[in-house]
Amino acid sequence: MADWNGRTPFISSIDGLCWKSSFLALAALLCLCTLPGCSGPGKDKQNQESTQVDRPDPVEGVVYDIFSDIELVVGVDYEDIEGVPHNVQFFRGEPVILSKLVNSEDEKHTADIWLYGAGGQSEPVVEGLPASEIRYGEGFLDEEGCYYLLKVDRQRTITTVTKYDHSGKKAYALERATENLQKCSLGEGKMALLYKDNATNRMVFELLDTATGAVSEVKLKDTARFWKTVWLGTDGAAPYLLDTDGIYKVDPENGEITEWLTFGGTSYALGAETFFEKGNIDSFRIEENGDVKILWGAILGVSIAESLNVPVGAARLETIQRRPLDESRTILTMRVSWVPYQWLKNQIMEFNKKSRDYYVLVDTADTSQTLVELGTGKGPDILYGDHMLGDSLYSLIQKGVFEDLTPYMERSGVRPEDYFNMAFCSYGSDGRVYGINPIASVWGLAVDSCLLGEENSLGDIDSFLDALLELGDTAVYATNQDSGEVLQRLLQSSDNLWGMVDWEKGTCRLEGELFVKLLQAAKNLGDSDRKSYSPVVADISIGFSTNISLEDSMYAGKTVTGELFDDGCHGWAKSHLSLKINAGSSNKEGAWEFLSYLLSREIQEMKDLSEIPVHRGAFATRAEEEISNEFRYKELTGEDVAWVEAWYEDTRFMSARVQPLIDIIKNEAGGYFDGSKDIEQVRHAIENQIQLYLDERR
Repeated sequence: MADWNGRTPFISSIDGLCWKSSFLALAALLCLCTLPGCSGPGKDKQNQESTQVDRPDPVEGVVYDIFSDIELVVGVDYEDIEGVPHNVQFFRGEPVILSKLVNSEDEKHTADIWLYGAGGQSEPVVEGLPASEIRYGEGFLDEEGCYYLLKVDRQRTITTVTKYDHSGKKAYALERATENLQKCSLGEGKMALLYKDNATNRMVFELLDTATGAVSEVKLKDTARFWKTVWLGTDGAAPYLLDTDGIYKVDPENGEITEWLTFGGTSYALGAETFFEKGNIDSFRIEENGDVKILWGAILGVSIAESLNVPVGAARLETIQRRPLDESRTILTMRVSWVPYQWLKNQIMEFNKKSRDYYVLVDTADTSQTLVELGTGKGPDILYGDHMLGDSLYSLIQKGVFEDLTPYMERSGVRPEDYFNMAFCSYGSDGRVYGINPIASVWGLAVDSCLLGEENSLGDIDSFLDALLELGDTAVYATNQDSGEVLQRLLQSSDNLWGMVDWEKGTCRLEGELFVKLLQAAKNLGDSDRKSYSPVVADISIGFSTNISLEDSMYAGKTVTGELFDDGCHGWAKSHLSLKINAGSSNKEGAWEFLSYLLSREIQEMKDLSEIPVHRGAFATRAEEEISNEFRYKELTGEDVAWVEAWYEDTRFMSARVQPLIDIIKNEAGGYFDGSKDIEQVRHAIENQIQLYLDERR
């Protein structure tokens, strides 16, 4: 695997298309991918030639999704293998497992490579290799059956690729400045190489002439779209790239990259199981009929394989297909501004398999489109996350855009007492729930002792600001946070701006030293290149691995504490990944069926939940599993669990209704931060604008 950092994920353009239904438009567009020509795998050169296949365009009005099936096609147990598992790969279009057998009794000290395929067949494919070289490298067979050894140096900066012929004789060697080099046979004596160059930090794509060892680089265009892990595959002749957003075809002549299949707007999630259940992606192939075969390979140690009761070597094929949806089910659209996190994508897939009445599809749109749709009583059935709503969250709540979930909870038996309070987002309303958090998201601060009071806490806002001001301008509040962001943090946890706003009377008064201290502290402690000391590490995630994180040097000498709220210090819960129901939806019962499914104890206890569940019973089950997990980096004790649970019992949400006021303050405070205005000018401007805001809403 290789990681490349770049900009936000690529999303295909939809300009110029007309759609009959607003809620089906984007989902249908992102699902209705016209699959271009492709060819299937073959075992000889004739079959390896790329054959163009024209797939029919999707039928107008028919909504498609991507379906996935996975099966174990090759599995080798320890007692049945020659030597040790070495690699999992496609060989002549079929998944195989390679093992390496060192002939320790041989005078020449050689090694043989064995191949294991579907149906249980096994055979030696390369013999007489130098054992000293093979022992610590990863092997690969090209379509002609020649063997390539990939070895990474001790500094993990250089990968050497050495080719051996059938007799074990060295043909040539190449060196590449990377530790993660992907390879894929393209047929006709060509192999594709893909890696991130350590020297230039760029994505490199090369074509290797397997006979001569000659390499030619193909300059790829628009590689910035690949900001996550990328895998290399083929249709038997042309190279393709795969990431969690979709599949892309590479033109080896000019380096053009074109989207071939998008996972956006579908329920498909790449990598639905954990490593031990599925392994790592080795490669993928595209069949003549447009199906995609993803090869998941797992090479495990004997003890781990025995404890999990799985083979030491396993090759699993995942087949993904684009198929029309069953028209008998109602489509529920879930609007996102980015791809949902893995657990949620997995549960969408599971819900779609189990539900007889509903089917969830994901669509994407920018904030402006979403707000326009919601403002006219239209839009998606379910909204994912708060960020897509910009600064309009509280005003949308006031206008009744989100459905109150309390009656649904009562009818379906969802009891708040069975969950930690961060499961339900009230956004400051009394007795109403407008969103759910299906996973725990609790955060705290790590601060230096100089900022703590006598009870080892932040005390009150006045004492905390006094401690910050004593630092002068020698420190930054938190890394990468400018003065405006510091001001946001100092204000966001108070529902009344530390007493400066009276919601009942509708008044704003910024007199007194508190306002002055807030602006001075924010100005002093904004991030700057000339300051490296940070007394605060913001956003410490509270979970079963928090204590491991706290051993990091950046937390040295710091104490973990809660955020300062109006009634003291508490952990704070984020609602940025919450799910809400559009009050204008005609499918509200179906939307609630999906949300309540996510909250059910059965789903909350799913083993692939990488985060911590919000259901108390599921939390207890998960804690027991973590305590008994022998593969944890650090042992988890009952005391550790109790510490985490105490945080989860004592959490608060940031107030939604105060954010519009903070935006006003931050905007006007910019003049003070850059020196163009004094505090009195800023105070006067802010008071006037906030008072106008309050008067308009009385």
